[in-house]
Amino acid sequence: MRPGCFYANRHLIRYIDAEADHRMTKRIENHLLVCGPCRQKLLDLRAGRKMAELLPEAEPGNGPWLALESALDSQKATPPRESPLNRLIPYRPVISSVLLLAVGAALMAAVLLVIPGKRDARNPNASRAALKFNAKGFRQIAIDDISRSDDPHVVAEGYVANVSLDSDDGDLTFKLVDNLDQPGPFVVCEIMDPATLAPPVVGARIRVYGVSRFDAKADHQWYEVHPVLDIEPASK
Repeated sequence: MRPGCFYANRHLIRYIDAEADHRMTKRIENHLLVCGPCRQKLLDLRAGRKMAELLPEAEPGNGPWLALESALDSQKATPPRESPLNRLIPYRPVISSVLLLAVGAALMAAVLLVIPGKRDARNPNASRAALKFNAKGFRQIAIDDISRSDDPHVVAEGYVANVSLDSDDGDLTFKLVDNLDQPGPFVVCEIMDPATLAPPVVGARIRVYGVSRFDAKADHQWYEVHPVLDIEPASK
């Protein structure tokens, strides 16, 4: 494991819980920009935590195990005798451990089932093969014309002005411009699943496939390609 991965894996929980200081947060985010496996682990940890928060609180009921446990406890006050319950007494710690392992395995299986489904729902056309198959549904549009377009699926081409990581949800964001020497016009592009798409290089000219939308937040007020479904290099 590389030193950067070791450091990030060691402190990801503190990062997710907003307990990391500024220096640690900056170091982890810089590493996540260039490391796909660590971004995937970040997404998995967040998805697992959200699933655990949604699980209902359960109180133990009067199931067969409680009845068996009560019967086992009652045998302690009586003289030993040859019976199935007496034979089970030495194995109660083993039985409890087996039950705990079974519950843990069931929860892990539920996490593995939830996470891939979520990833597919957010980014159904992440693979290049799927995107190429549906490429005819995307309309090529200039950056300064996106405000006048009502097409939901677009292809925007330009230079990458900057790349940043959203610490709240782990998404990658970058600006696409016509000219690196000018701040505008620009389009904000957001990769919702950084584990499937590598971040583009600042200064590179690329072609971005995705969904066109307007971000109406008071501090934003800009047009976006959100989510980004695929990225490919473009000729200058």
